[in-house]
Amino acid sequence: GEGMIGKAAKTREIQMSNDVTKNPDYVKKAGELTRSELAIPLVSGDKVIGVLDMQSDKPNAFDELNVSSAETLSSQLASVIVNARLFEQAQHEIKERRKTETELLKSKYRLESAKKETDNILDNVQEGFFILDSNLKIGTVYSKALEKILGISDLAHQSFLEILESRIIAKKIEGIEDYLKLLFDESFDPKMLEDLNPINEVEMNIIDDMGIWKDSRFLSFKFKRITTVQDDVELPQLITTVVDITEQKILADRLKESEQKNKKQYDLLVSILHVEAPLLKDFMESTKQELAFLDSVLKNTEDKTNLMTILEDIYRSIHLIKGNASLLDLNFFVTITHECEDLISKIKENTPIKSSDFIPLVIKIADIQKSTNEVYKLIDRLTSFQTHFRPKRHYENTLLVNSINNLITRLANDSNKKIRFVSENFDSSLIPIYYRLMVKEILVQLVRNAVAHGIETPEERIKHNKSEEGCINLSSHIENNHLIITLRDDGRGIQLKKLKEKAVLSGKFNKDEVET
Repeated sequence: GEGMIGKAAKTREIQMSNDVTKNPDYVKKAGELTRSELAIPLVSGDKVIGVLDMQSDKPNAFDELNVSSAETLSSQLASVIVNARLFEQAQHEIKERRKTETELLKSKYRLESAKKETDNILDNVQEGFFILDSNLKIGTVYSKALEKILGISDLAHQSFLEILESRIIAKKIEGIEDYLKLLFDESFDPKMLEDLNPINEVEMNIIDDMGIWKDSRFLSFKFKRITTVQDDVELPQLITTVVDITEQKILADRLKESEQKNKKQYDLLVSILHVEAPLLKDFMESTKQELAFLDSVLKNTEDKTNLMTILEDIYRSIHLIKGNASLLDLNFFVTITHECEDLISKIKENTPIKSSDFIPLVIKIADIQKSTNEVYKLIDRLTSFQTHFRPKRHYENTLLVNSINNLITRLANDSNKKIRFVSENFDSSLIPIYYRLMVKEILVQLVRNAVAHGIETPEERIKHNKSEEGCINLSSHIENNHLIITLRDDGRGIQLKKLKEKAVLSGKFNKDEVET
């Protein structure tokens, strides 16, 4: 403060002046008539809590007696002020304490109500719910449904990974642990990691207290990162929900199976609709015969000394079905027979070949049988549409030619060759109906050989001063009451040297046998 009052407070000493006009510490304010002033500090303990200031408009108004009286008064006044302040502080503290107690009671009531609501929710919610800490242990708060879903009781503080280890495929555990660590890493956006969740859909085995398998179910786990504060320390945690999706999974699988079956039937239907009834009938009868042959051959796989020969027989039969399907552009059968050929190639790589190696092949051939049966069923359903399945004589003569032309085009594209098909001098109507399937199968093999081994690539043909486009010519005529069918190509012909080398490599012939 300023003036004599300020000095009294600062120095903690009495300040008296009987003529303030002569006191340099006096600060005169406008309108004041003060001539004498007595300022006594109010001291409580070691603190100055105020100043008792007395003023007079007369000079020499204060003497030692006044000072002594004022000093006694200031001591009493200081005690009164201190006590008043303590009383006020006590009243304030009591008021605040009551207010705090009221708030605590309200908070306690809210917490109890919230706990009851939370317990009610956790006891009745259908989903599994729990908190996972950074050590991947389950927290104390979790839904009642969680124990039922996982088939485990007393889950608090149990290791989440240890629970999973004995209940899901072992190779997934490492991936789960890595995924959860990423979720706890705040440098990663949890939304970006959702698609990486390895247990978004997982099959879990349910075991009893004796460790015996009881059941399997499909579960879906989802995680959300949160941060809690304990003792002023931020702790990351994962809110985890788990849902039993077994029924949805079964329904989805059935729907998918139904869709696949419908698609397969649709593909089969599309494949056969463009094929004329006589040719389709020939193909089905031929396929039926080959499947019967395959069935008889596969019954002999127990003879371990003859497995390679059996495999060769199977390959020839499958290859024949594939060739006939290619001729009619039945892509579904082409695909499935090609898969069979791939399996046969893999089996040949085994040394030695075992009967068990035939299992995948048997399954695939069974698929061909099923597809054949489905085609027969489709044909039965379509018999009412007689306009489609009735032989059309004016168009029938072109069927075989068109089929061979399609086969040549497809083979040429696959081998990067250019080939022109000429068939003006071919008349399929000359072929007796009961020989057409046999003639077709022979022509398919001849065409395949011509494209694969006869006609060269455009680069090779140009190199030998030939047109870059090869030519396959099909013709027929009657000579001495015999039908002559001729298939020619303008390629290099069979490469005898390579043919001999291939025969030796097959192991069926030695070099001397090939040369003779």
